[in-house]
Amino acid sequence: MKKLLLISLLGLISFNQVCADEIEISVEKIDNKPLSDIPMKSPVRPINVDLTNGILTFVNGNYCDYALILLDEDDEVVYTVAVPAGTKTVVLPSWLQGNYKLCLVPDNSAYYYYGYIVL
Repeated sequence: MKKLLLISLLGLISFNQVCADEIEISVEKIDNKPLSDIPMKSPVRPINVDLTNGILTFVNGNYCDYALILLDEDDEVVYTVAVPAGTKTVVLPSWLQGNYKLCLVPDNSAYYYYGYIVL
């Protein structure tokens, strides 16, 4: 019985890992935000975000405050929420369905992250 329970749990863990979709994230400069006069010493920190059943997960952590913005195919804002530093997951509303551009805009940054998702 214990073996059956263990095999079932391992199967669920494997199933959850298969269902997670890593979002390909790109970085772009915010057009109207000036760059600092001080040269950057390192590149913009990459982030990894997974999407599983409408739940966004920050794989390597969330180190700053973000504004999470979803744009529809006409570049209209359909959803926005503040994501405080340290947040591991964000549950997106169930009424969101379709193709969206996901934008993560860090506070006090001249750059933002974006990727495309399907809900």
